[in-house]
Amino acid sequence: MKKYLLAIIIIALIVGAAYFIFKFYSGAKPVLAPSTAISPKTWTVEYKENIFIPKEIKIKKGDTVTWINNSLESPVWPASAFHPTHNVYPGFDALKSLGNGESYSFKFDIVGSWKYHDHLNPSVTGVVVVEE
Repeated sequence: MKKYLLAIIIIALIVGAAYFIFKFYSGAKPVLAPSTAISPKTWTVEYKENIFIPKEIKIKKGDTVTWINNSLESPVWPASAFHPTHNVYPGFDALKSLGNGESYSFKFDIVGSWKYHDHLNPSVTGVVVVEE
């Protein structure tokens, strides 16, 4: 008789524990941290009288840089180092000169320090630093 009573108590405890777990934990949802994703930005580098302004720019991966020619004296052709191949960062090459008021944009998806120059005047240089 004591064995049956003990068995009934153990079964009741198991059923009660199962009910408790099912009732209070089955609907529980994990708490997610708020999203910290930042939308990509567009940055501007100005070309003016044989200089890029700013000469170095720090951006985040996925951001876009737009070069705009504000020089009244000369066209500009932004392109990845090294002159004349422009192959350090494939695709980073305007492929043509930009006259006054014209622009060229490039999206940076690779982390690193990316040197560039004016293809028409290779001594004019700049750097785009891309961070995570």
